[in-house]
Amino acid sequence: MSPVVDDEEVRQAAMHNAAERARVRRQQEEQEREKEKERARRKAEELAAKLEAQKAAALVAEVSEECLLLGGC
Repeated sequence: MSPVVDDEEVRQAAMHNAAERARVRRQQEEQEREKEKERARRKAEELAAKLEAQKAAALVAEVSEECLLLGGC
């Protein structure tokens, strides 16, 4: 004798599967957001370091020019 599957059981199983897929999708989306935030943080750090290096180079150039104008340092 084959077991009889209740329509309500099928509906509940389908809802459970849909809820599980949605949970997994939300987790994946959150992981992607975290990765994007980390990439943005690293990029900001790189840009800040580049800006500081440019400022330092400009300062060295300015001081060197003043030294030349004043006859050496």
